[in-house]
Amino acid sequence: MHDRLKDILQLFPTSRGGAILIGTNNLNEFASGITGTNYFYGSCKNPWNVSRISGGSSSGSAVAVATGMVPVSLGTDTGGSVRVPSSLCGVVGIKPTYGRVSKHNVFPLSPSLDHVGCITRSAWDAAAVMEHIAGWDPLDESSKHNEVPAYTNIIENSTLKGIRIGVPKKYFFDHLHPEIENLFYGFIESLRMTGLVVLNTLDLHNTEKYYRSWIVIRLAEAAAIHLTFLNTRADDYSDEVRQMLMQGRKVPAVDYMSAISTAKEIRQEFLSLLNRKVDAILIPTTIIPAPRLGEETVNTNMDTILETREALLRNTIVFNSTGLPAITIPIGLTKDNMPVGAQIIGSMFKEETILSIAYNYERASESSNRFVPPILGIKGR
Repeated sequence: MHDRLKDILQLFPTSRGGAILIGTNNLNEFASGITGTNYFYGSCKNPWNVSRISGGSSSGSAVAVATGMVPVSLGTDTGGSVRVPSSLCGVVGIKPTYGRVSKHNVFPLSPSLDHVGCITRSAWDAAAVMEHIAGWDPLDESSKHNEVPAYTNIIENSTLKGIRIGVPKKYFFDHLHPEIENLFYGFIESLRMTGLVVLNTLDLHNTEKYYRSWIVIRLAEAAAIHLTFLNTRADDYSDEVRQMLMQGRKVPAVDYMSAISTAKEIRQEFLSLLNRKVDAILIPTTIIPAPRLGEETVNTNMDTILETREALLRNTIVFNSTGLPAITIPIGLTKDNMPVGAQIIGSMFKEETILSIAYNYERASESSNRFVPPILGIKGR
């Protein structure tokens, strides 16, 4: 598929940006959700099994790429909204470093957590898109002045030899579905064979604060964004979104400021590991495969029942709070033929590192050719 995107880009040899816009996609209302369910426009269905969710909030974007409607689609990611649907639909999704891609003209959900990312069929495609959408924008106050590398050139000339990958000892694996665990560690072993060094001893602290700090920021900032509408048009929201926004109005200022401070502490811990011990961190993107439509709770590992929303967000939210770049790539299928993704996290503005790991794995495993939804009636290789 990436050769097709190369052909498209060759049609615009002098263009720094721009694209042929095909259309807009369905998503959770105001990007406020992780399942791909929209009260007003209906649910996006997973192309691997239409009785299962696509994930969200960038649900239509993931489905459009997975089914070959488009080679690339943009999305926003506030808690996992690019990475979760990408993982559940068997495609690549990248959430860049906070400030790497402009958010100008994007309707905000939670400005401190919002990222603009892209969904593609391969790591090479993601690298090519990043070359065009990344960079400083004076119209976005969160935009950074960091130079944008030639991502495609870097990854095409990269190897994994000597790169150090860290795998945390807890939290991200606490409630992992057994099939995802098996596929993930098989993925790890395949990386070892390429010369990559895997450290299984990363010790993280403050993990109990990941969700609490994220949800306080997410709810409070969303309520502030929607305050005028809440006061004048509250009935125009779905019940679910309205209730979330009302929760945000009740968050005390002291709790919000404390959550912002906690997020900074968590970021420093990750940066310390990434700057001193490893080049990237590797974890499963989600702890469960795609749940069924309307399934409000899930059994994660035979003895733990979680709310679907909590389960889907568990492994992604902390990288919105910290602003670290993260990419998800498909690594296998469950016995029910549902995709599973692995998430690669790098240091600030080191997208080339995570893209290189993803690209080299794809070349070795031919994974970009293997994940073709059965709904298309085409057998992957």
